[in-house]
Amino acid sequence: MVSRIPISEAKARLDDLADRVSAGEEFIIERGGTDVLRISRASAPVGTMNELVSLLKTLPVPDDEYLDELERLSRNQGTAPATLWE
Repeated sequence: MVSRIPISEAKARLDDLADRVSAGEEFIIERGGTDVLRISRASAPVGTMNELVSLLKTLPVPDDEYLDELERLSRNQGTAPATLWE
């Protein structure tokens, strides 16, 4: 179940809300009767560092031809514009 509370109450009780969210509750924070945000538990990480290292070990090792091509592309790459409007 999701509880609704005004933003002024959430500001005054943030520590309590954090404890309750850690226990599994969710809250919708309202400002002037309009929903502005939802507070819920952060999701757990998808994998561990050991799983990532194991996955990386299964990837093929780049050969010299690949590394030469990567260096060539890097050298010939243009510079990005200072702003998106250029």
